Amino acid sequence: MFTQPMYSSPEVFRKLQSLYSDGVQLSEEKRFESAIEKFTEGINIDAHFRHQYVTQYAMRAICYVHLRKFKDAIFDLEKAIEMEPEFYHADYYFRLARCHEQGYGDVQKALDYYQKSIEINPNGVGPYYYRGLLYYDNGNYAQALPDIEKLIALDPNSNSRLYEIRNHMRKELGLKFINVDEPEIFPGKPVSKLSDYVNFMNRVQKGDISGAFADYGLDIFQYCGVIHRWGFKKAIDPSISARYLELMGNQQIETLI
Repeated sequence: MFTQPMYSSPEVFRKLQSLYSDGVQLSEEKRFESAIEKFTEGINIDAHFRHQYVTQYAMRAICYVHLRKFKDAIFDLEKAIEMEPEFYHADYYFRLARCHEQGYGDVQKALDYYQKSIEINPNGVGPYYYRGLLYYDNGNYAQALPDIEKLIALDPNSNSRLYEIRNHMRKELGLKFINVDEPEIFPGKPVSKLSDYVNFMNRVQKGDISGAFADYGLDIFQYCGVIHRWGFKKAIDPSISARYLELMGNQQIETLI
């Protein structure tokens, strides 16, 4: 991290403060081009000026990202990492990963930067989310699954799509679904959660009746009870019915994205 003086006189310091403040305000107003002009003017006066350790490079990089000017953003983020404390680096490495992934389709560099971000801040959700989806999109389920499960552990209120992706991967990897995050619709009864019912009916419809029965420890009489309970529940609760159809459709076409 650079430690050079940030200004040569009180007048210059006030000018830099004003430019920095104006740039932040313009950025918040989504006037990114104008914000870039302010930060660039400040950098040209004193490239080392920063507010609470955050440099003008970092602020300008965020504007470049919004404008999808990834090459410029990468340059500024690398400068920010060089000049600022490690405390901020997790966010900058994450942004670098997104730049390389979105701007250049460079999967390996993106993965490397997501990893660096995670090493600095193991509880940041962004790197797990995008790295997990990157692995998932490339069919690397064994690598994607830990990221998605970590993300769900960090944020149990994650979008339901993540739960579906997780269970889809667990299915493909020959692992059981994890349903502890769902409420039990029929506590103490077999096939008590909606995802259990979806998984069960999906297997029945594909002809694997004995496997479906074995998974949930059912006999024919218990099976009739499951069908009756869920049929009645779907009939009186349109939200359950709609969610059931959505999940069944997702599983039948073998894609959850």
